[in-house]
Amino acid sequence: MMGKTVKLELKKAFSNPWFFLSLAVLLLCALMSTAYSIDSYQNILRNGFPHYFENGKMTVNEYYATWNCYQKWIGSELVSLASTLFFTLLPVCAVLPYASAFHQERKAGYLRVVVPQCGRKPYFLAKTLAVFLTGAVVVILPLVVNFLAVSAFVPATAPQVNYSFYNYVLFGDLWADLFFDQPLLYVLLYILLDGLFGGLLALFAFALSFLIPNRVVILVLPLLLLLGLDYLSTMAAGFWSSTPMTISLLDLLRAAHNATAKGWVVALEAGILAVFSGAIIWLRGVRSEVY
Repeated sequence: MMGKTVKLELKKAFSNPWFFLSLAVLLLCALMSTAYSIDSYQNILRNGFPHYFENGKMTVNEYYATWNCYQKWIGSELVSLASTLFFTLLPVCAVLPYASAFHQERKAGYLRVVVPQCGRKPYFLAKTLAVFLTGAVVVILPLVVNFLAVSAFVPATAPQVNYSFYNYVLFGDLWADLFFDQPLLYVLLYILLDGLFGGLLALFAFALSFLIPNRVVILVLPLLLLLGLDYLSTMAAGFWSSTPMTISLLDLLRAAHNATAKGWVVALEAGILAVFSGAIIWLRGVRSEVY
């Protein structure tokens, strides 16, 4: 019964029109950022520093190390509007596909039909898995498409530590050593990290559906939470040392930062989301007898 319930929930989640809408929005932002990065690099090849090229290939340039796909993909590209839109809309698009579906199902009386057939625990475990996966996939796929497209046009030159001013990867940043030693692994880890938080934000909205009767509030509250955290991070920047530390998820989900991104901050915020969401889903869902 558990397998059938999981299969049903996954089918419902990934055939949901809101899933395709959210995926399309983030994919559009990712492709717009791709176009910006490729055009900026091509502009350098067309118009910049012609004496650095021979037979169409760059031979000498002290800034060559700053023009690579590891810094031009959307996670490290901090300039274009598309990049900003992607990470600002990420909380909404991660939540929209399936996190509020439980709110609609409970309101329509669907739980009174399905729960007696499959049991409360299988139903809520399957729902939790489906919610997490839709939130993660809708974030991961556009990031992968963006990186692959950018790397097809921008060379994979190894980043250099003496260009940290241009890299926006600071000393003490999460996985900073990997960025210079294994940049591809660094990018892959950030894609997975963003997917993890996409799933956790979706679970957070799922948990809110037990507490808040308004669907619009459920969808918007994760974004408002991140915007509030971003504001607090900006306000607190003046209290840090000479190199400010960010606590904003809107910054931490990017692979490049204007402030130091500490691994313990990322782990703490992920843990808070996971514990809060898991506790609410377990206590108000699995353990409760109220439909």
